[in-house]
Amino acid sequence: LVAAARLLRRYHDAVASFPLGSVTGWDTFFQEKPGAPAEPGDVVCHNDFGVHNCVFVDGLPWGMIDFDGAAPGPPIWDLAATAWSFVPLNPYVPVADAPRRLRLICDAYGLADRSAMVDVIHRRVRGLRDALRATAGTDAPQGGQPADHVLFCEHVLRFLDANHRALRASLD
Repeated sequence: LVAAARLLRRYHDAVASFPLGSVTGWDTFFQEKPGAPAEPGDVVCHNDFGVHNCVFVDGLPWGMIDFDGAAPGPPIWDLAATAWSFVPLNPYVPVADAPRRLRLICDAYGLADRSAMVDVIHRRVRGLRDALRATAGTDAPQGGQPADHVLFCEHVLRFLDANHRALRASLD
């Protein structure tokens, strides 16, 4: 968790000065506000950095791959996806100490204002579910995803709702 959060932070620090307006045609699939102009503080978010898009060396996160969904967004949007995957926050891989692990990843990243973190994670999952529904069966790059991806997102949303209080309390 610590290594993944620190890797994401180093990436965000590295891209913080990139002029977001100099590029057009960003992939909007994972964006919180698809197609919206960049706002102050936005960076080039990976938008899908999780265990599945991480290179591990000696059991530790070492590199990030699969930048096809990269687009401008607030750093917390990226951290939410990373936390969702690395904590993990889903009912299929239960961890008894998910609240502590969420706090650990926020600490390691250096997230100062955590008040919105649990809600941002919820919006990430809800946004992914809605985008998967909207593109299902189309020629869009994500259109061929299996229907159980939507069901997975719905189960995660229920998990987040059921654990909202404990997750939120861990960040105070």
